[in-house]
Amino acid sequence: MADAQDGSVLDESLYSRQLYVLGAEAMQRMSRSDVLVVGLSGLGCEIAKNIILSGVKSITVSDSEDVTWADLGTHFFVGAEDIGKNRVECCLAKLAELNPYVVCKQHAGRVDLQFVTTFHTVVMVDQGSVEGLMEMNAVCRQQGTHFIAVESRGVFGYVFVDFGDQFHVVDVDGTEPARHVITDITTSEAAEVTVDEESGQALGLAVGDVVQIDYVEGMAGINGTQHTVLQVTGKHKIVIGDTRDMGQYVRGGYLSGTKKQETMRFKSLGDSIQSPEFVVSDYAQMDRPGQLHVAWLALHRWRSAHGRWPQSYNAAEAEEVVELARSLDLSVPSDVVRALAYTARGSLNPLCCFLGGIAAQEVLKSCSGKFRPIQQWFYFDAVECLPSVSSAVADPKQFTAEGVRYESQIAVLGQQMQETLKNLNYFVVGAGALGCELLKNMALMGVGAGARGSVTVTDMDAIEVSNLSRQFLFRRQHVGQLKSSTAAAAAKVINHSIKIRHMSHKVHPETEHIFDDRFWDRLDGVVNALDNIPARLYVDSKCISYRKPLLESGTLGAQANCQVIIPMLTESYGTQRDPEEQSIPMCTMHYYPNTIDHTIHWARDLFSGLFSKPGEEANKFVRDPAGFFKSLEKEENVSVCLQAVENVCSLMIVERPGSIEDCVYWARRQFEDRFSNDIKQLLHIHPLDKLGDDGKLFWSGSKKPPKPLQFDTADPGHMEFVLWATVLFASVYQLPVPDLAQVRDAAIPILQKFQPEPFKPRDVFIPASEGDTKKEAPPPGEVEMKESPRSDEQLQQLAQREAEIQGFLAQKGESACALSEIEFEKDDPSNGHIDFITAASNLRARNYGIPEADKMHTKRISGRIIPAMITTTALITGFVCLQLYKLAMKKSMQSFRNVYVNLAVPCVIQSEPQKPPQVYYLPASTEGSAAASSSTTSIASDPLVGQSFTLWDRLDLNVGRDISLTQFLGAFKNKYHMSIVMMSHGAVLIYHPTLALPSAAYDMPLTIMLSRLFGIELGPTRKYVDFTVNCDSLTGQQIPQVPPVRYKFKGAKTAAAPAPAGGSG
Repeated sequence: MADAQDGSVLDESLYSRQLYVLGAEAMQRMSRSDVLVVGLSGLGCEIAKNIILSGVKSITVSDSEDVTWADLGTHFFVGAEDIGKNRVECCLAKLAELNPYVVCKQHAGRVDLQFVTTFHTVVMVDQGSVEGLMEMNAVCRQQGTHFIAVESRGVFGYVFVDFGDQFHVVDVDGTEPARHVITDITTSEAAEVTVDEESGQALGLAVGDVVQIDYVEGMAGINGTQHTVLQVTGKHKIVIGDTRDMGQYVRGGYLSGTKKQETMRFKSLGDSIQSPEFVVSDYAQMDRPGQLHVAWLALHRWRSAHGRWPQSYNAAEAEEVVELARSLDLSVPSDVVRALAYTARGSLNPLCCFLGGIAAQEVLKSCSGKFRPIQQWFYFDAVECLPSVSSAVADPKQFTAEGVRYESQIAVLGQQMQETLKNLNYFVVGAGALGCELLKNMALMGVGAGARGSVTVTDMDAIEVSNLSRQFLFRRQHVGQLKSSTAAAAAKVINHSIKIRHMSHKVHPETEHIFDDRFWDRLDGVVNALDNIPARLYVDSKCISYRKPLLESGTLGAQANCQVIIPMLTESYGTQRDPEEQSIPMCTMHYYPNTIDHTIHWARDLFSGLFSKPGEEANKFVRDPAGFFKSLEKEENVSVCLQAVENVCSLMIVERPGSIEDCVYWARRQFEDRFSNDIKQLLHIHPLDKLGDDGKLFWSGSKKPPKPLQFDTADPGHMEFVLWATVLFASVYQLPVPDLAQVRDAAIPILQKFQPEPFKPRDVFIPASEGDTKKEAPPPGEVEMKESPRSDEQLQQLAQREAEIQGFLAQKGESACALSEIEFEKDDPSNGHIDFITAASNLRARNYGIPEADKMHTKRISGRIIPAMITTTALITGFVCLQLYKLAMKKSMQSFRNVYVNLAVPCVIQSEPQKPPQVYYLPASTEGSAAASSSTTSIASDPLVGQSFTLWDRLDLNVGRDISLTQFLGAFKNKYHMSIVMMSHGAVLIYHPTLALPSAAYDMPLTIMLSRLFGIELGPTRKYVDFTVNCDSLTGQQIPQVPPVRYKFKGAKTAAAPAPAGGSG
């Protein structure tokens, strides 16, 4: 790909995930922007890293400071061997490796007026002089250069933004305007527009919003016009104005919102110090930004007077800062000022990550105009991470450690906490974008660097080019290597002392022999770095089962979130999980699409049906003919058997092409079938003038009337489909494929003389809607399987076909008969997969009058790509590691924070974790129920009445040895005052009164019974087995829900647990 520094060309393979967040125009503006970063502390390097990975034109870094031991705790590009060397000289080459499209420079001289004029944006990092910052800000304002100041001290930090007197934001929130299907537009002076109610999607518009209307049939004058919303008359109705001269509405059309823009005015740093505006970081403490503003001013005044920062936890010096703060504002809380003064000498890597992500995003905003900037101060603190202040002040030596790599962290958290961190054992699930940042943070924090500590990371994926703009531990030379091993090696480079184990296994029920009892028992905590809900839920369930804290996080474009899950104290991830992706109704996708996403999913299915499944079906036979025919013997419906053999016969013999020309003919027939004949068939069953049961046109509202396409070699869209279908079909049959130009040359004469067979309509049922109660027709291209007896004629036909394909296989051999199983790969631009899906989707869109999409959008939808940026990844992993500190300190639940961040708006919303919901064994009252009249007395006397449990509770049973099922049932009843009426392990039913078990089963050790009767093998490292049970109380009441039962069959007997009471099992 061409060099992107001139802004004309962007490397989509590198930036694809970020392009879905920012868009090509914004990134092109960024790639023409020069940025200056002054101060290459750990925070400065974090900001520079994020800017470079995001893709500006150039970055210049300036810093006259040398590397010290204090840098090693926050700076991932310097080591002990760099002590005494200039920070920039140690880092510049490593920064340049991050992105070949960004020019990285060093500035060694004074940052003066003339030098600043050459930059679009200047970032001042950890510059302790307010006067110096004000001077630089004045220079930047004079020259029209955007200015950002950011600083991190202890557990406190701020970001200040000044983009001048007029800064135009082209997209304030990055939200893609919703597009709604129009069902009606009135012709009147105050026209009412109604959109499809069946979608369930409300308009979400307000008076004054601007909308655009397109693709309306009948009211031609309204297409392509924009209108201001005058009134909102319902969830799906708005009033827009006069449409009397625009014609009469017939059907169809789209109503779309428009991107919101804004022009902002910023004050100078001097004016903003006197009259500040804040972005709140914790809505539970609305006064906090103002308090921190005063505290920071006082701290800087103290430093200006003393030429240094206060000593860690020095009470006398902290009081001096408090007095300075009171001279500015008597109402500022002293404890906030003291905490800042106590910790200002140190620095924490997680806070550098958090602030570095936010500050870098502000740089991108300044260069692109995309998203609303901070106006103008963002203050943040994590005082909940601090140790007991009283004990710290009593022993300040605990917070001093010179000549060690954790010096800056010890200055804030103390030596005892550092030893705790070093001896933690943590499991990081995933080594992608989140995983890379987490491992970097853990290495700098010293997690797992002690004699008893370790970090384990697992990820089964290999590194791809598209990972490199967000997964900063990887470089171009790592593409194709395993993520987990590469990330682990990179973490070791950052901190040689960290003990890190890498694995390439999915955390899944199938790997429980690897991630076994011993593995989970030794962990202090788990950090998820996953990108899918099922995997998150599984890890969540294991953390519940083994009672391990879990730090859960995720990103989506400019948004990020973190959830802290603490055993016994908080709800789990699964309590309020992320919503599952909504699926498209099959009827909509196959017959009645109305959005481009519908046609993209259809095209993705078409790709699978044409190029993936044929190879899979044919190769089942080729690899094991006997097994293939044996599986058919079990099928009673001979039509199914015959169709399966016909499919193999067709794939291996009938459709097998002998040349590229044969593939062209096949592709052209596919065009005719998909975009002409299928549409004609649909219109044969549901004509354009058909009326629905309500008397309205059937083809109206969300049902867009289709029209068949007529092939034309002059149409680029038609040719794209045929050419890529030709190439992929040839690949399935392992034919030599020439380049696309040669395929085109061979195809043109064939296509020009091709005569399609006349369309013959069939009288088949096609459902009118998803809820149609009649039997649905199979999707176009599939054959309906009808039940039929095994007639002699069909059996003879079946035998004939079997002999035919058996003979073909014997003649040609396995290697010649095998087909390629083409697996969809979205990130290889040379394989034609996205090209084919884009062409097919857009032709389908033309059938239905739907606006077409480019390859980028098609790739995102068909590949289920999650938009992502390094900035949100960096900040949220920083926040995660702040919570890890609290877990290591065993802080109370009130100290922890969940967070939602949206950098586009921008907003940061923190909240305390929620308690787990309580579940009752038996309700305290059954008044009004049928049971109340018959057994009130027995229920009231039941010891389980009113007793509750949470998702963290389990019923442990351990008698010190492996016991029989009979003994297990008795021991459980005696201990928990419940009788087990049904017991299962996973999906396997183990016990039920009606289950016919051999009499000997009740007396054999339970684990042996599981193995012999149910095939459940518990490996040599397993100590526990979990059961799901249904129970009755001793008074005969059915208990609606019971915690899982954990049976320990190996190891010493534990102390007897009490019967359920007070929320504990």
